[in-house]
Amino acid sequence: VPIQISELSSTTQISFYLPYTNTATIHATIKDQSNCMTNDEVNVTLDLTQPNGTDLLQTAINLLNMVSLSGASTGVINSLIDQIQIANQLLLCGNDLDSSKCNETQLMSCGTSSLCSNQGECIDNTCNCNPGFYSKDCSINQFVYDLQLQLRQNLMNSALSSMTMENIPEIMSIMDALTQQSDLNANTTLNMTLNAATQAIQLLDTSSDNPNLATDIQALSNLISDGFDQVIQLDCGLFHHFSLQALNQSYELLQELSDKFIIASNNTPGAQLNISTNAFLMHMGIYNSSQLNNLQINISDDSPQIQLSSLQNEQSLPSSIALTYIYSKENLLKCDSAPATNFTLEFKNAQNLEVIKPNASILITYPQSTFGLIPCPNECARSNDPKGNTTCFCKDISIFYVKSQLGRIYNESNLRFLTLSNISKIFSVAIFLHGRSGCCSLAYYGSLLP
Repeated sequence: VPIQISELSSTTQISFYLPYTNTATIHATIKDQSNCMTNDEVNVTLDLTQPNGTDLLQTAINLLNMVSLSGASTGVINSLIDQIQIANQLLLCGNDLDSSKCNETQLMSCGTSSLCSNQGECIDNTCNCNPGFYSKDCSINQFVYDLQLQLRQNLMNSALSSMTMENIPEIMSIMDALTQQSDLNANTTLNMTLNAATQAIQLLDTSSDNPNLATDIQALSNLISDGFDQVIQLDCGLFHHFSLQALNQSYELLQELSDKFIIASNNTPGAQLNISTNAFLMHMGIYNSSQLNNLQINISDDSPQIQLSSLQNEQSLPSSIALTYIYSKENLLKCDSAPATNFTLEFKNAQNLEVIKPNASILITYPQSTFGLIPCPNECARSNDPKGNTTCFCKDISIFYVKSQLGRIYNESNLRFLTLSNISKIFSVAIFLHGRSGCCSLAYYGSLLP
């Protein structure tokens, strides 16, 4: 993937850093005084020593010790990101630079234990690694895993120490490169990821004339998406409290991003922003209360499409309402490839950001091309539209509020089984009640990370 080394400049000599690569093509665009453009290029072959993923991460740390990311050129940032991504590949692929071969191996079902590097058991086409071995094929031993994890954390700390209001997208891109491979990360880096997002959100420029706000929100969303992916990949079914805590905080961070967008929009009805990441889709919009009845949200054919109706309490609602819709693409509770069907809604007074609760019904349409034939939530009536898409009509919109959905996730997760650890958690973290008449299940919610 081409990366920009420098902007147009009168300088005829430019120094720049290359990531670890055997070959590179340097492209140059020359513009004369009449704005006529000429393109040229040169191929470069590099004589490199045998590659090693941890060495590349150490080299990236050395680069950060030589340059300052505050005001660093695009070329430095992009080369650093490339270096990290190549290091990720080498770690996951036995130091093989052939990305096509590596990608195929990483996506392949194990089939037999021999494809688990003889260090794990193939169960349901997935390697269950022996203690002290990691990655999808169990090829990373404890020493290498711990070393690369420490180097990764050092890089994260160095990047965050250089973050300013002006370079949020660049720092988030570095963090994204460090955290996008769940097999190379652990709870420690997930914690750092969410803390980094929190720190960046506090720095966001929410002035109405900030042209970079949408870019900043997208960059932050990409990082939060890495956290979602890690929970899904490493703890599908939610067996550990840390995963649920991270999930709760992720939703809180996304809501904070939405609040920043609302503030920057000066409470202007019609302001909207859609965000797309690997793990989720998010819609943020400001509407007049009169628009809420029969309001339709349709981000893409890959997500549930909604229409509000039968609004009962319009008179008691504020004149300007902020809506946040978040659709998680993968089911946190089922370890399969079927698309998730649930989503969350949050309504706020756009003037003071207080949560409000419209009394309305909701019609959900699931495009058949993505979802096929699916059941509806127990509280909803199932049907089909003329195109054959599944539709679900729910009289009570509140089942899709954030707290209700997180409560459902807890109630259906493996955490619902009482253990001594779970019981102790009940008395040591914030909880809220979730359930219907006669139900007394407990669900965790809030900022639970230490």
